[in-house]
Amino acid sequence: MSGILQVTVGLFKLGKFIRLVPQPSIFGFVYGLAVIIFMSQLSQFKVEGTETLLSGYALYIMLGPVALTIAMVVVLPRLTKAVPSSLVAIIVVFAIVAGLSIQTKTVNDIASLLVVLRRFMFHRFPLT
Repeated sequence: MSGILQVTVGLFKLGKFIRLVPQPSIFGFVYGLAVIIFMSQLSQFKVEGTETLLSGYALYIMLGPVALTIAMVVVLPRLTKAVPSSLVAIIVVFAIVAGLSIQTKTVNDIASLLVVLRRFMFHRFPLT
């Protein structure tokens, strides 16, 4: 539904109205979103089923790709702007993790996408 809304806004060129929103409101929204994302990601650094943080080898397995990704996102734009640094970071870190067979958490470990896709049915939304 959000995709349909975005396409509709684009077709009717309604994006120009974002200029009416004050910049502090936009920054507040983005910062709030960043805090929410950070807090939800923090649970990935906890031992499954407990409230204790990872330690030792398991912590390094999580921190290594995270640190590499952050470094690439910060450094690559200084070298070239031909490709998005976040895309390059995702591809490189994925290649390293897959190539070295590093056991990390995957999206499927966190939440199964197939269950969500099976439950979504367009006809459930009343069109009245």
